[in-house]
Amino acid sequence: MRTPTRLFAAAPPRRAGPARLAMLARTVLAAALLAAAACGDDDDDPAGPADISGTYTLRTVDGNPVPATFSDPDGDELRFNSGSLTLNQGGTYNGALGVTFNSAPFDLADEGTFTRSGNTLTFASTIDADNDFTATISGTTITAATYEVAGAPFALVLRK
Repeated sequence: MRTPTRLFAAAPPRRAGPARLAMLARTVLAAALLAAAACGDDDDDPAGPADISGTYTLRTVDGNPVPATFSDPDGDELRFNSGSLTLNQGGTYNGALGVTFNSAPFDLADEGTFTRSGNTLTFASTIDADNDFTATISGTTITAATYEVAGAPFALVLRK
């Protein structure tokens, strides 16, 4: 389990409100998408496969297989239980994350549009404009190398 000097920039109260949890969920989902885009499978085409539509499943967070739990020195825990990202033909996406924060489970969802330039994917959330992010795709893997969740960067990898 990773124990950074401070996992959460401003540790949320033990009983976070619905708005804080929704923001955390969208952030975690976006992070998962970014991580998946950063890593790659062996693929001869540097721009990635032509058809990237389909569902990608969260496989690792900071190199740890899902489920993956992280804590801070104050004892707050964030566990990534599951996650998926569906890229639809026509440039829309839907994402979902199952997380647990201090033993309380949350299902997070996001949706929006995405564009592709080579192997770079740019996501624009229609739920939260502050949740836009960029990822990379290689073969059947989407990776987000670093993405902040509650003030801490995570690397997420998703695979088809």
